[in-house]
Formats: sequence, C-alpha cells, structure tokens
Amino acid sequence: MEIILINEEIFKENSPIKDDTIITKFVPYLSIAQKMYIERR
Repeated sequence: MEIILINEEIFKENSPIKDDTIITKFVPYLSIAQKMYIERR
C-alpha cells in the first residue's frame, strides 16, 4: 500500500481542475507522479 502525500484539498488548490472533479480519478496519477518525484531526488 502506498501513502499519498497530497490530499484532495491541496490537489484542488494547486491544479486547474473544477470544484466538482472527483479526486479518485486522479489518485493513480498522483501516486505515479509522487513516486517519480521522490525517486528523482
């Protein structure tokens, strides 16, 4: 199980999505982006 470091509120504040966007559609992509960011460091 992966731990996602960004929550729905932070995601919505820092991305160009609408208020009615369902965050669960983005969860797999957040996990991939987070992993790539951490591994690059």
